[in-house]
Amino acid sequence: MMTGILKPTSGDVDVYGYSISKDMDKVRMNMGLCQQFDVLYDDVTVKEHLKLVCELKNFPRDQVENTIRDTLEVVMLTEHQNKMVKSLSGGMKRKLSLAMALVSRPKVLILDEPTSGLDVESRR
Repeated sequence: MMTGILKPTSGDVDVYGYSISKDMDKVRMNMGLCQQFDVLYDDVTVKEHLKLVCELKNFPRDQVENTIRDTLEVVMLTEHQNKMVKSLSGGMKRKLSLAMALVSRPKVLILDEPTSGLDVESRR
């Protein structure tokens, strides 16, 4: 299992030229993860969640606003961008989790049941 938290017992994985045993910080910068369960803060807005991910990934500041806007459009959350997470439906929370995985434009995207809880149109 590649988590980056535990040191590998053997072997190595190369992600876009970076080793998980030597360059995990660089590997993380090139990866997005949509976990099976939403990891969200109730009293933070949709847009603030995406800004946080951009900050954590050192995304270029001059591209943050446009990238967030584009990502919100893709996951159909634009009209909800200023809402607190606690006011979102379960499906909207899944969309936000997917948006958080996509917003930094990762080269590798790991999806763990990203469409569970979404309506049929959103799943497509």
